[in-house]
Amino acid sequence: MARAVLGTTFEHLRYIFGSGSVAGLGDRELLVRYSSSKDEVAFEALVNRHGPMVLATCRAVLRNEHDVEDVFQATFLILTRKAGSIRGSDALGGWLHRVAYRASVKTSVEAMRRSRKEAMVSAMTPPDASHPGPETDHDWKPIMHEEIGRLPEGQRLPVVLCDLEGLTYEQAAEQLGWTVPTLRCRLAKARQRLRGRLARRGVTALGVGILLDPQNASAVTTPAIVPPALVQATVNAAMGGSALSGAILLTETLLKGMLMTKIRMVSTAMMVVLALTVVACLIAADGSPLESPKPAMKPKAPAQTAKEVPTDSKPNETVEIRGIVVTPDGRPISGAAVRGAFVIRKAVTPQATSGPDGRFTIQMPKPGRDIHGYMAKYPWIIAAAPGFGIGWAEGVLRADRPAEQMLKLVHEGPPIEGRVIDLEGRPVAKARVKLSRILFDEKDDLTGWIARARNGAEGNLWQGLGNLTLEQVLAIEAVTGPDGRFELTGVGRDRIAGLLITGPGIATTAVHVLSRAEPELRMTERGMIPPGPLIVHAPKFQVAPSPTKRVEGIARDKDSGVPIAGLEIRAAVFDNHGPFQAEGIEATTDAQGRYRLEGLPKAAAYRLIIKPGKGLPYLMTTMKALADSPGFDPIAFDFRLKRGIFVRGKVTDKISGQPVVGWANYYPFADNPHLSDYDGLSPGLEQSADLDPEGRYELVALPGRGLVAVRDEESRFLPAEGYEGIKGYDSKAQAFRATRYVPARSYAAIAEIDLTPDAGDAIRNLEADPGGSVAIEVVGPDSQPIGGTKVKGMTEMFATSPFPQESARFEIHALDSKRPRRAVVSHDSHKLIGSVFLKGDEAGPIVIKLQPWGTLTGRIVDDEGNPRKAMFIASPNGSENKHPETDDILPGSDWNSGIRVGDDGRFLVVGLVPGLHYSAVSRTGFEAFGDLFKDVIVAPGETKDLGDLEVQPPKKQED
Repeated sequence: MARAVLGTTFEHLRYIFGSGSVAGLGDRELLVRYSSSKDEVAFEALVNRHGPMVLATCRAVLRNEHDVEDVFQATFLILTRKAGSIRGSDALGGWLHRVAYRASVKTSVEAMRRSRKEAMVSAMTPPDASHPGPETDHDWKPIMHEEIGRLPEGQRLPVVLCDLEGLTYEQAAEQLGWTVPTLRCRLAKARQRLRGRLARRGVTALGVGILLDPQNASAVTTPAIVPPALVQATVNAAMGGSALSGAILLTETLLKGMLMTKIRMVSTAMMVVLALTVVACLIAADGSPLESPKPAMKPKAPAQTAKEVPTDSKPNETVEIRGIVVTPDGRPISGAAVRGAFVIRKAVTPQATSGPDGRFTIQMPKPGRDIHGYMAKYPWIIAAAPGFGIGWAEGVLRADRPAEQMLKLVHEGPPIEGRVIDLEGRPVAKARVKLSRILFDEKDDLTGWIARARNGAEGNLWQGLGNLTLEQVLAIEAVTGPDGRFELTGVGRDRIAGLLITGPGIATTAVHVLSRAEPELRMTERGMIPPGPLIVHAPKFQVAPSPTKRVEGIARDKDSGVPIAGLEIRAAVFDNHGPFQAEGIEATTDAQGRYRLEGLPKAAAYRLIIKPGKGLPYLMTTMKALADSPGFDPIAFDFRLKRGIFVRGKVTDKISGQPVVGWANYYPFADNPHLSDYDGLSPGLEQSADLDPEGRYELVALPGRGLVAVRDEESRFLPAEGYEGIKGYDSKAQAFRATRYVPARSYAAIAEIDLTPDAGDAIRNLEADPGGSVAIEVVGPDSQPIGGTKVKGMTEMFATSPFPQESARFEIHALDSKRPRRAVVSHDSHKLIGSVFLKGDEAGPIVIKLQPWGTLTGRIVDDEGNPRKAMFIASPNGSENKHPETDDILPGSDWNSGIRVGDDGRFLVVGLVPGLHYSAVSRTGFEAFGDLFKDVIVAPGETKDLGDLEVQPPKKQED
């Protein structure tokens, strides 16, 4: 009580005289004081020092001041639990900013999910064509803090210290151990990167305008004034006193999966891209659905898509696939339903039934060519029969596959028994529960994955699991009874079932359920944007979906007012993080332009993603629908689309003239004056069109300048050339600055278009350069052909990506004498490896003889011989190879991911090519510690132990 009365004057006296002066101590010394002796004065100094920045970060994301105080206190409570393990604590501000931002995002997401218990805080501003980006503090400030958190460590820290905490250059440089010129240079680079990222996300009128003037950057990010009562309450809580209930709950939730010293932003970004690419919708066609193994399962009605065929096959061209369906013990089974599945949306779903001998014949659409991406994994054929879990085979059209496919069913796991209730605990009857996907381990054993998940796996939690999408391919489903209960079988043992729950009065809800006797898993999914909680339920579980709010309206042409039919609309709760869509919530406009979206949870606003059907002259668009109706009344949301201009063309092989397999994208330039006429265009939505069997495409473009860029699905072509003179190309970044970042070398062909508003349909043909190719034959140590390998260097654009090759003979494409590269062939199960350096003019076939691969081990220690933890090793400069004829990159360090060092400081690198030179650097996060070893060579089958390797501290050098 006395402390509160004396106020801030007494507090300053305590800083000077209590436990020795702390005013001049750095964060590291203060943390040591606190963690070693629970020094209250030291901790209070940290709260006063960093509290204003933490509070400003919380307020940038959250509107409710009670939530702000909870997150503020939770951030420092987490610091008390992590104080002894934080590295680089002289830059504690960066660590606290990251924790505060993530805790704020989590609290914001949870607040939106409180449905009827949470009142609407304020109306959300509708999109404005003249200001397409966010403008209010609570629109653009969260984006700014998110982008600050995504910066590399060496750029993020000076932004936090100078722009968020208000330190001078000299103070920040001293705290980081840098020189002032180094700090100024890195800060300038960070601000420039932030400006570009914020501009691409629409933060222009406020955020970018001020960041363009670094002298005024603090005007945007002025630290908040922390109330003395909040400081005192936080310090008391850290010393063991009472804490805010919300802060306690948030602290415990965040600490469960927290590995803050090992955040790898590049890997996480790649996981998100991969995750979004893998999750594709498979639409069913004509024919009868799969018969359900349980009477309670309702068969699926036939979909009316008889005229739709995969875009990579010609109409009526099919390949006959024969096979046999067997039980887990190998006995043929009669009457099993067999289905074909494709990654291509709206592909025909082939169907068959096994005969008395278990055999079947199924007609699969024939792809245009034997292409890597499609043939390596897709299509699938799937079999199901009552009493068993489903079985499948991948890549069944590959030429090296056996003449007769075997589909082996698996033993049934425990039945999935669930109950659906509403938020008041009442059962929901007649809810539909459908199996939409299966996540699986290749060895049908989830034990290892479950252990990693329970121990706080970092990154994408689903990494390492296969994903079989069943939506609209198989009709395995159940309907809840009057008590809200259901039972579902047919998944198979040791798998994870992805279920989609729909029903009257409830929001469409996706849940994951273990098909094995195991308690539920509660985790944090860091692969999500933003990271969020994830539950994988036990086989017996209960779920309470949110109430639903319907969105309906009419779509019209912006100029004529005529209704637009055939628009595909998908929807989700509005999220500033990007145009993501919810699963199972979709509609198509009818002849009067009307649509109705069912299954959305109650929220302040919704995002509609609108995709025009083929032949409609509109662009893919996203709209924001405000929940402006009372309670759970339907929302009336009409919208208008402005017509664009059709751009059509043909993409062919420059040498052979044959059509290219892939797709074309359209990107308007950011300075296109017609952008403001088209509401709802988003950089997150690509204007894309598949190339048909003749290589033809049809895109809809804006008047004005833009790009047509073609991606090659076959990976047979060289990166595009001849675009350097196009206005808007950044030669340093090797990319175009359009409405989104367009990396030029990721496309096989690029062309500029410039259309007038009154232009008719435009024609733009493109050519792709195939470069050279060479045949490769792979043999084992016994000189006999060997398949089942993985090949790096198959392509020029994705040289480090491994392509599976079942055959011992294959071709490597896109060779260019100006870009020599190494191809590495490995056989993981036999631990064999081989390689060849290709200069681009070789005549085949080239024989690659595999030999036992080499292994490197060692231990990283500090200058006292103690093991260094929380470190990674990687090839210098990521995957860049300065001497490709003699050097190779470390296996496992592709895409800058790094090889993790154990808590004992030891590392293990497997899969080295004998005779090549390998080098490595060590790092923590993005902080490099210099060379670890250089030019190491291993012999066939050798395990070379490098012993103890002492890492050097980071070099302080000018940028």
